[in-house]
Amino acid sequence: MVTRRGNTFEVIFYNEREWRYVPTLEEIRSIKGSFQLWGPNYTPRKDEINELISALKLKFEIDDITHIIINDDSEISLMIDHLRTVFIAEPTEKIDRLLTKISTMERIAEEF
Repeated sequence: MVTRRGNTFEVIFYNEREWRYVPTLEEIRSIKGSFQLWGPNYTPRKDEINELISALKLKFEIDDITHIIINDDSEISLMIDHLRTVFIAEPTEKIDRLLTKISTMERIAEEF
């Protein structure tokens, strides 16, 4: 159960299908300043802490993406729009190649 803004509800985190990047200890130690990502001291300093850790991002290139899997065909247009927005600075040819990597769970299930 998760409580957010006073509302409690069940969350199945698997369904969120999110990847998490965990910086190395050396990367964390390279940050100037102290911080804690939980507890009562976090919330009042949230913006300050987010600024401190903003450099600790997982960086990857468009060519690093090999598959994009979505639920069904109804999500394809939204994914295409999202990718074109996220990778707006990339050459059109790279984006077009990336779009060919979109597949759906429906199609994968039909193949197997």
